[in-house]
Amino acid sequence: NVCGGYTDPPSTNLLETTSRWRQIAIDTPKLWAVLICDRLPTRRIKAYLSWSKSVPLSFSFDFKPSGRIPSNIIRERAVLLSRHSHRWQHAYLSARSKYFPFLLSSPAPMIESLTLKIIPITKDLGPYPIALDSAPQLSRLVATNAALPPTLYNTNLHHLQLHDCYIPHSSIYDLLEKLEACPRLQT
Repeated sequence: NVCGGYTDPPSTNLLETTSRWRQIAIDTPKLWAVLICDRLPTRRIKAYLSWSKSVPLSFSFDFKPSGRIPSNIIRERAVLLSRHSHRWQHAYLSARSKYFPFLLSSPAPMIESLTLKIIPITKDLGPYPIALDSAPQLSRLVATNAALPPTLYNTNLHHLQLHDCYIPHSSIYDLLEKLEACPRLQT
């Protein structure tokens, strides 16, 4: 779990003590750099993104098609997160395919670990999930029901897990050739 199992960071308790402790907490960006977007209200996500300033983000965006959270709210949260993709470090993304263009439309140069679970299975995602050439620090990629980017080669990639993935305009042999070119790939 990218976010350590918390629904809200323990630092939230500091907001409910004295005004001095509240200000100390708000002025400590690292306390707010972990987000679980399906369990936090949008206003809290906005606050955490603001309070975390430029600190790298770890987050979980896990929206199963239950209808519990309205589609427009999910889209709003996806757009909020995408505006900070330059700060993503560890991300767990699980949602319907229609939200991925909002989430994966910008480069993520700091991302080290990315899990993509796309619901339902689709071969037409529009833009590919984060192109690996715009994620040079990516070392761990887990993808389910995803269209793999044509730029799969990444010198830092050491862990790769693929489940029911689609390789557009390519064959399994092309994929294996690209994977052989990943010098650090272990699994």
